[in-house]
Amino acid sequence: MKRETAGKERRRQPRFRLSGTVLALAGPRGGQRGKVAEISRGGLSFLYRENGGSRFRARRIDLLWSDFVAVHHLEKLPVRTVSDTPVQIRGQHGLRRTGVAFTRLSPAQESRLDRLIGSCGISVG
Repeated sequence: MKRETAGKERRRQPRFRLSGTVLALAGPRGGQRGKVAEISRGGLSFLYRENGGSRFRARRIDLLWSDFVAVHHLEKLPVRTVSDTPVQIRGQHGLRRTGVAFTRLSPAQESRLDRLIGSCGISVG
């Protein structure tokens, strides 16, 4: 039996764009990094530049952002990659958009994620 998923919304949580810049960091010393495009309690998407053919494969990411008072660092969020597609933006080469789902967040991570969304989130709809 053929599964139909085209056009069907699979997200369970509302999505938010973020005011300001929030970086997603992965790998040793944040070697893979990208700018968060959208976030929800269930996961996030971010844009990153492909480096020599290497793609995002991390199982944990950190989020880094500033709110004019302090720099915030939300560490070791467990994730699984759900999408990784090329993005075409004029004058930009090797850009990709990756979607990750959060897996098994601790209560402290959930709380900090909620604060990030509450303070920087702009509803997408």
